[in-house]
Order: sequence, then structure tokens, then C-alpha cells
Amino acid sequence: EIYTLSLHDALPISSSNATPIAQIALVAPTLNNTGGATVSTLSANTILLGGVPSSTPATPTAGTGSIAFQGQEIDLGPGSLAISGFGHTSLEASTAVVGKGVGTLTTSGDLTIASRLITTDTGATFAVSASSGQLALTGSQQAAGGSAATPGIGGSLSLTGQTLTDQTSIVMPSGIVALNTTGGQLTLSSGAVIDVAGVTPSYATGSHGTPGGSVLLQAAGTNSAPGNIDMESGASISVAGAPGADAGRIDIAATGNANLAGQFTG
Repeated sequence: EIYTLSLHDALPISSSNATPIAQIALVAPTLNNTGGATVSTLSANTILLGGVPSSTPATPTAGTGSIAFQGQEIDLGPGSLAISGFGHTSLEASTAVVGKGVGTLTTSGDLTIASRLITTDTGATFAVSASSGQLALTGSQQAAGGSAATPGIGGSLSLTGQTLTDQTSIVMPSGIVALNTTGGQLTLSSGAVIDVAGVTPSYATGSHGTPGGSVLLQAAGTNSAPGNIDMESGASISVAGAPGADAGRIDIAATGNANLAGQFTG
């Protein structure tokens, strides 16, 4: 049986250069902060944040503390996990953040994902939501370490925030990527890459590859915060098909304005 994990005080768990922690795995329906404005940090070579199978994931409640997960790779799922009672959650990976299996990660407050690469395993279906806060996707500030994850083919990834800013690489060959806001601006900053182009797998016969995937940019606004989409010059989206395969599709839906200055390939 899997139980909710509750933090009643700050929780510092970290690696040192001399004695690194190989893996920290948290598997629970809810990670709940009951300690107020605490600052917790968990650091290891690999972080696993898993949950339980659920058609109705837990709803996180607002809080004032913060928690940071730091590793070379951070694996999300499978299963549904709610991180509750924090004002800010950060996932900091020097190589990749990877969605595993079928699952969801929901957080209270703001969420920062800092990684050179965001992807999923082959066929995975994963959703990350900070619908009541700011979701920031940024490049890693850590020195690169360990081998980079290989993006899986045909995965599905949904990323939702009240507002959302993307300035890192989301690479999911022939995959499905959805970036959503529930109450404000969606920004693809210069340097943001969303790549769901098809590939030619090593096991493929001849030169026929996989088709391009699909990308959805969707911004819902409020009376005080229009749902604008701003894709800056230097941002790019690719839904190109591999040789012999069709290109994918890009859908853009904004309740406000859509300013698209980036590059599209398909």
C-alpha cells in the first residue's frame, strides 16, 4: 500500500562529490507540505517522482514553502502525484526531464522545470500541471553530467500553467506536445525548441521513417489577463515528417492575440 508523504519541516537531502546519492525515489499519491514556509531540497544523480494509477488525481492545495528536486535526470511517473502545500516547486536536471508511462504531476503554486531536454519514453502519456501558478520551462544552470536520455518515439506530453514561458528544448519524435495556459500569457522565448519531427528508426527497412507529430499552443485568458500567445524570433517548432512520411500539424488557439515570429518546419 502507498501512503501520502507529509513534510513537517525542511527536508535537505543532497549528494556530495565524494558520496553521491545514486537515486531518490518518491512514489505516493500526494507529497504534502505541512511545515509552512520551509525550504526543502532533494538532490541525487537520478530523481524519480512516481504516483499511483488514478483517473482522478489529487488536487494540490496552496502553500508558502518551496521544494527543489535536483539531479542529472528527473523521471516523472508512472502514476499520478500531487505536490501540495508549496508556493514554488522546481525540477532541476542537468541532462533531461523524462515522462514515464501514463501519469500526471500536479503542483500548487509556481513550477519551474530547468533542463536542457524535456521528453518522454516511447509511447508514454504524461501531463504536468501548475494551473494555479506560473509554469517556467528553462535551460539547466547545472553543469552537464551523465549521458543524455534518448527521446522516445510517439509519446504524448501536456504542460499547463496559469501562465507559461518556454525557453528550452522539448524533443519528442512523432509525438504530441500541448502547451496550455488557464489564465494568461503563453510565451515561446528565443531559444525555445519544440521538435516532434519524424525519425527513421534503426530497425526501419529502407528509407521510410515516421510521420511528424502534432503541437498545440493554447492560451485561455481572463478579464484582467488576456490569453495571448507570443512566439519570439529564435523560437522554433518542427512537425516535419521523416523521409517517405507525412508532416504533422500545428494548432494555435488564443483568446487574445497570437504573435508568431518564430520558425515553423513541416
